[in-house]
Amino acid sequence: MRKVKVSCAAKLNLALNVFEKSGKFHPIDSVVTSVGLYDSVTVTERKDRFVTVNEIEGINPATNTAYKAALLFSDAFGTNGADIVLKKNIPVATGMGGSSADICAVLHALSLLYGKFTDKIYRVAEILGSDTVFMMQGGLARITGRGQYVEQVCCPCKLHFAVTFFDKQISAADAYAAFDSAGGEHTDIDALVHCLAEGNTQRAISLTGNSLQKTIGRGYCDGYLEFCALNGVKTCMTGSGSAFFAMFSTQSDAMKFVRLLNDNGFNSLYLSSVEKKDAIIL
Repeated sequence: MRKVKVSCAAKLNLALNVFEKSGKFHPIDSVVTSVGLYDSVTVTERKDRFVTVNEIEGINPATNTAYKAALLFSDAFGTNGADIVLKKNIPVATGMGGSSADICAVLHALSLLYGKFTDKIYRVAEILGSDTVFMMQGGLARITGRGQYVEQVCCPCKLHFAVTFFDKQISAADAYAAFDSAGGEHTDIDALVHCLAEGNTQRAISLTGNSLQKTIGRGYCDGYLEFCALNGVKTCMTGSGSAFFAMFSTQSDAMKFVRLLNDNGFNSLYLSSVEKKDAIIL
């Protein structure tokens, strides 16, 4: 049986402006970058229409987005099913796009396996999630609408991050429901995009922000926020949480702060931005 392996990078929302709900969705304006942490899938063809996915701790097999992606692909393109082995490295429910990465890895793998990579694959991705169109491409981009409009941003330098994880999982539904109740702040995304294009990362750091942080990014991470403030480091929640990041101009500064965070009991990891060509590994 033929098989294909594909890896898809995680993402960080450098800025996320959320607006009042319109219909079923909240319009957003966000700057997103791929970072070097990957989920991987190995997909093996089948001679029937069935789809199987290995069990992953913390993920209900029936709602596994990799499983849903394979079913929708088979229906959309009339192909056979597949046996999928998913390897998770992106923590679940942290706002780093793990479920979307799994969708995109499966869609890329099935497209290669069955020779079906056309523009239609992006329409399939869009059905499955709000940030999947970006995740299918990767890189650094501004995304708008409900996430389906993607405009690549050219930045001349690599971005460096200290990413911190917590023993807390936050669903996007809960985060947006909290936003509906209390609202949130906006950052100047036009200015952020300009700074990134100019390579002015120091100014870009000051423009990071997340509308959902006001209502959902509290309680579980108060000690971390206080620690970062005492050290003069700006932090930002990614996506709907629960992970936070601090952005730096240099790798050495980011790694130094990662060590400081870990030494003080905060589970942290150094990550850097990933170019579009390296966001999907085939």
